[in-house]
Amino acid sequence: MSGEIAPGWGKIRLELTRRRYLAAIILLVAPYLMAAGFFLRKMELKAASAPNAAPVTATNGAGDAFLPCHPGPWGELDYIETPEEFLSVRSFEATDSRWFFGGLTRESALAFLGQAGLIGEQKKELADAKWETATNGVYVTPPENVITSLNPETREKIYNKLAQNNENSSQQDVFFFPPDKLDGIFDKSGVAPETVALVKKLCYPHGKLLFFADIPLVLRGLPHYEDKMRLAKTVSRRPTLLMRLHINSGTNIKNLLSYWAKAGQEKDLRPLLESLAQVEGGARMSLINLLPPVPSARLYSFPYPSLEPLEHDNCHWTSFNFFKDPPDNRFMDGKFIRQALDTEYSQVTSDYRYGDVVLLTESSGEIIHSAVYIADNIVYTKNGGHFLSPWMLMAIPDMLDAFSAMLPPEESLKVVCYRNRTL
Repeated sequence: MSGEIAPGWGKIRLELTRRRYLAAIILLVAPYLMAAGFFLRKMELKAASAPNAAPVTATNGAGDAFLPCHPGPWGELDYIETPEEFLSVRSFEATDSRWFFGGLTRESALAFLGQAGLIGEQKKELADAKWETATNGVYVTPPENVITSLNPETREKIYNKLAQNNENSSQQDVFFFPPDKLDGIFDKSGVAPETVALVKKLCYPHGKLLFFADIPLVLRGLPHYEDKMRLAKTVSRRPTLLMRLHINSGTNIKNLLSYWAKAGQEKDLRPLLESLAQVEGGARMSLINLLPPVPSARLYSFPYPSLEPLEHDNCHWTSFNFFKDPPDNRFMDGKFIRQALDTEYSQVTSDYRYGDVVLLTESSGEIIHSAVYIADNIVYTKNGGHFLSPWMLMAIPDMLDAFSAMLPPEESLKVVCYRNRTL
């Protein structure tokens, strides 16, 4: 096997090192998926207004516009972004507001805070705040006016330090935004202008993103539950993709099958696609109907919490079992995954195809996440090993942002792609 992560790629991370990392991923990508599980279990066909109508002109009946993907060998795909709440305001408000400095004393913590850029009254107020000594460090309860008065650079230094300890869940369970999209996130959200201004003031830079860690503070200051929920919905909104394939009488079924038919699926897909091509005006088919049994049964759904923690513990189980029915539970083991990559896969550097395994690796070569390429830079992924993390579709840049957000700002992730030679 050739490629930049072989033979020294060695490690495959099966469990994330931060206890709270999972919760962050849930907040970043899981909200707004609940509705999808109810209506995407059935094939969704929708006649277009004309054989060559642009997909963006159709709707799903609820006012959500179809947005076209880029054309390619996958055919004419489109998707919609469907919001649905999956939040708990009360859990945010109940978050411990103390700062924990692991391995430090009160004096050394104050020294660090001074080096981070605290000035004058800020330093005095923190020194006079409530300090508590623990066996592995110290806690301090920072006054709210100190928190809100921090400049972004000082906040970044302090919060990056706090994020190294699991006790500081707020600094680990962050929301993030691309700086150029922050205004748009609050557009037509109904969040009061003064609340928006406070959120912006509390944001701090982290690499190419802006982090927001102080939602408990902001929520506790809002008078009405409706205002709290409106803010929580807005800052946690991340779209998932609900993809459909557009087929009409001019569709080249042979070319579609050469892209989508893998692992013996052609016998089932050919009659379906040929039938839909005869529908007057064309038809749209949910992507679920193109996928193999294991991913199609899980897409847009959440694992049952009562089930033995197996398939929802590991993104690699999800990725490497994409075409397998029944699934092979040996893909819970990093050594077995490494052996499969060595013996059954080859690295590809361009022209990714349906079914390729997309790996996110650190600079050391350690694999921290895997997903399956679908089309147009979109992957099938399960972000986080928990029953609250659903199987979903996601653009690769968004997936990179979600996982990079948990790394130090000077570190970055690399996308490496492998293709199964046996398919």
